[in-house]
Amino acid sequence: MTGVSKLVHKELKCATSVAQAVARLPADPELRSDQDAVVIDPRSRSLPSKETLRGHSDSSFRGEGYIQCCVGVRLCYMYSNQELAEIHFMYGKADGNAALARRLYQERYPQRQCPDRKTFVRLHYRLCEYGKFNSPGLGRGRQRSTTPEVQEEILEAVNMTPSISTRRVALQVNVPHTTVWRLLKEYQLYPYHLQRVQALSPADYPARVRFCQWFLQQCSVNPNFPALVLFTDEAQFTRDGITNLHNQHVWAYENTRATVPSHHQVRFSLNMWAGIIGDRLVGLHILVNRLTGQEYTNFLENTIPHVLEDTPLINRQHIDFLHDGAPAHFSRTARRYLDRRFPDRWIGRGGPITWPPRSPDLNPLDFYLRGHLKSLVYSSPVPDLESLRNRIVACSEDIRNTPGVWDGVRRSMTSIHYEVFRAIVGQSPYIKNGENKGMLWPRMGRDDDDDDDDDDDDDDDDCSSPTGGLVVLVNPSLTDGSSCRNL
Repeated sequence: MTGVSKLVHKELKCATSVAQAVARLPADPELRSDQDAVVIDPRSRSLPSKETLRGHSDSSFRGEGYIQCCVGVRLCYMYSNQELAEIHFMYGKADGNAALARRLYQERYPQRQCPDRKTFVRLHYRLCEYGKFNSPGLGRGRQRSTTPEVQEEILEAVNMTPSISTRRVALQVNVPHTTVWRLLKEYQLYPYHLQRVQALSPADYPARVRFCQWFLQQCSVNPNFPALVLFTDEAQFTRDGITNLHNQHVWAYENTRATVPSHHQVRFSLNMWAGIIGDRLVGLHILVNRLTGQEYTNFLENTIPHVLEDTPLINRQHIDFLHDGAPAHFSRTARRYLDRRFPDRWIGRGGPITWPPRSPDLNPLDFYLRGHLKSLVYSSPVPDLESLRNRIVACSEDIRNTPGVWDGVRRSMTSIHYEVFRAIVGQSPYIKNGENKGMLWPRMGRDDDDDDDDDDDDDDDDCSSPTGGLVVLVNPSLTDGSSCRNL
């Protein structure tokens, strides 16, 4: 090694960045000669091996920087993309003969740095293997690698406990936290938030399937059936409202310690009734907070006629009324009024069509309107009761004026009924031989235990069967055109 080369090597041994290396290079003309060439590649972080340096025994380099240097050889000539494309073109013209490709390249471009034969082979391999000139990871720092055993441990930990945190996995496997994240992302595993749903009892599943089956059957007979149902429900609006701490953020340069007031000592609330029929949002009407059966019946008698005023007379004869099984809805007076006003055409607890208990996901006022309306009302703190009432009215008008919203709600409702039916039927004990070809369902009669005279619910049912009140339903896809209200 020449004196200049030793000097350069000495200066570069402690260099940890390109700037330091360039600053330490001596301004000597001998460094620009072919015999003592120093090449610094800012895009590469790998250091030359001893074999590459061709016999220089003291040519081990230290440092963590972006330096790749070689004394006595031109180690790293940086080719442009155009040059790389021409190199590969010559390799193809030589039909994979690297020596011939090198001669052709030298003849075509005599003024350029002629690549080594291995460069042609490596370049062709990279294009075939990775689809680009540079291999993955070139210029991105050190190559991160985990052994197959470590990968299996990480994946097994996530498979055994899907809710485990990545930091706990990192502690168990003894790897960095970022390694766990990177490996899970490579295997296309992503964290998803849990959803809180209504708890169901074992007896609720058959009732939900029966109702979904009836609903889909009506849709198969009349595709416009969801628009002929008057969906109703009540919702409680309090001062605290709803707060989604997971999705609410405050963007700032520093932590502003933002807070959300809740659990006020001075409380107020409103019990609002609303309905959806066709493309109209009817209501909102204020009810007492503790609703009784008689008060609910009086409300229906005074409200239902006004709600149906804008409905064409020909459609009023086919409208079904729906409400859930709240205690006030199950009162005897309310059921008697609905029997007179909607004979055999109302859905609820103790009605001609039984409403499945604990099923808010089947009512559009529960799965759409309530949450969306509250998110608009509680966008900012509510100071008093009058402000709460005004916000509810204003936000409901915004929803009314949203074009096409009810078409989307009806499509979602039909899809939800189908998904509930399909999800539960696969595990239903009523399915014969595990196939979806025939099912036995109990009749959907009234479930009240009082002493009302229900003489019209006896033996004039076209859908009844001689098998103890069971109906055999074939083809659960409900496309056969058959219609049966009192299953």
